[in-house]
Amino acid sequence: MTSLLFGLLCLINFHDHQLIDSSEDEKQVQKSVEKWVEDNIAKWEGMNFDKFHAYYTEEFEMQSIKVNMYKSQLENLERRKKMDKYTGTDEEYDEEKKALKDKISKTKEKLKDFKPRVTYYEIYMWSNIQTKNGLTLYMEIYFKLNDDYEVTSHKINSSIGGDKDPAKNEIMYKKN
Repeated sequence: MTSLLFGLLCLINFHDHQLIDSSEDEKQVQKSVEKWVEDNIAKWEGMNFDKFHAYYTEEFEMQSIKVNMYKSQLENLERRKKMDKYTGTDEEYDEEKKALKDKISKTKEKLKDFKPRVTYYEIYMWSNIQTKNGLTLYMEIYFKLNDDYEVTSHKINSSIGGDKDPAKNEIMYKKN
């Protein structure tokens, strides 16, 4: 019965990204991109981030679904007890409640260091960036990062000013 319930929950919610709080991942991605820009681009000013997305692995999503399933079971247990529809003893209720809270805690703990967490992260960043021809353009750059929050690729997506072809607006990089 539990596996049937879990399967239905998965079918209904599998791609509902509200199941996963990605706010900490987004902060870490922004921090990594900021460091990459600081280390690699010669002159830039200001950063605005947009369109963050984490492509979580199926395994990570499944573990996240488990947390929500256990929370839902805990809420139902508490609701049944409050409405006097719980048929067990107070001790059984306390044991069941403790067991669900333990499952929630253990699963959340597993999620903290789960690998691989994502296939990749993506984010867009806007900044005033100096180009090789000396102009400073307001550019949108697409960044892709791996599971360890390392920038694996980047490309100019668009720019305001300069050449209409974004590929011709080459960024001035620091000399390494």
